[in-house]
Amino acid sequence: MKKILSVFLGLIFVITLSSVTFAAEKIVQLNVPGCRLCGAARRIDTAMKKIDGVIKHKTKDHDLLIITFDNKKTNLKFIINELAKEQLIVKGNPKYLK
Repeated sequence: MKKILSVFLGLIFVITLSSVTFAAEKIVQLNVPGCRLCGAARRIDTAMKKIDGVIKHKTKDHDLLIITFDNKKTNLKFIINELAKEQLIVKGNPKYLK
């Protein structure tokens, strides 16, 4: 009887764990020429605030934009499209840091 109960409880535990979805935080580095220019920081902030799922963002070096986002709420294609709406064009391939 104890074995049956243990197996039953184990199955319930496995089924419960498999149905839980965990947010997957991603960090991506984008090459955005001109992202350090005057006015670009405001446009980047505007674009990032519109996107549910962007956790944080920062510019690095001259043309690099690093974005941390929850890929359960948004995706890279949507982020790039929002940047394009602010006249910020991503060049080259994105580099995932996490």
